[in-house]
Amino acid sequence: MSRKPTDSKPSLLVLAGLLVVVAFAMPHQAAADTFTFFLQGGVGGPVNEDSTDSAGFETAFQLGFTVASRGDIEVGGRAGRVDFAPGDQLGPLAAPTLDYLTLGGDYQFNEGFYQSGIFIGLGYYSL
Repeated sequence: MSRKPTDSKPSLLVLAGLLVVVAFAMPHQAAADTFTFFLQGGVGGPVNEDSTDSAGFETAFQLGFTVASRGDIEVGGRAGRVDFAPGDQLGPLAAPTLDYLTLGGDYQFNEGFYQSGIFIGLGYYSL
């Protein structure tokens, strides 16, 4: 069974838009230094790749935010894409693209001489 290649740009744009809406829907009573917004990009590939392989480098980008409220709760999200090199193959897919969206939060317990916490998250991945 083969999958038809689909253009995931519209879905990634919708997910990135949702990420921005969630970021700005968070309570604004927190101090300005408790909000972080970031955009990252990267280029890379496997370090153990056989030198005879013609695969090139993967490219990636990520957009995200983190909001800290009350000092012990953090909520954040990330949306991004990883484009595999043209010579790469993942199962039946040649030169696949991975789109993702993650939303998560954690509650920190300050116990004096150590800190522990509980993390919960939800992710969407499309290959």
